[in-house]
Amino acid sequence: MARSLNTETLFLDDNDREEFLSMLSGCLGNAGYRCYGWALMSNHFHLIVRSGDHELWELMRPLNTGYSLYHKRKYKRNGPLFRERYKSIITQD
Repeated sequence: MARSLNTETLFLDDNDREEFLSMLSGCLGNAGYRCYGWALMSNHFHLIVRSGDHELWELMRPLNTGYSLYHKRKYKRNGPLFRERYKSIITQD
């Protein structure tokens, strides 16, 4: 999961959500992960993923960086978009 800085809105319209999901799809393929569910809230998102042979950062870093760059260009903003790196909780099948 990842949360925006100062509860800033991450997804202002459907195009933002579609762009994020498109980036997620590409990053999942590159990292060899599978996504079983997601929730996109206004100021954060949750993913349920099964890890592959790669480290989790190989999925999350390009996803968060890519979406952050998209958001900054579209809304002409500066500074970090996300509060912290990301948070992960390991679960069993």
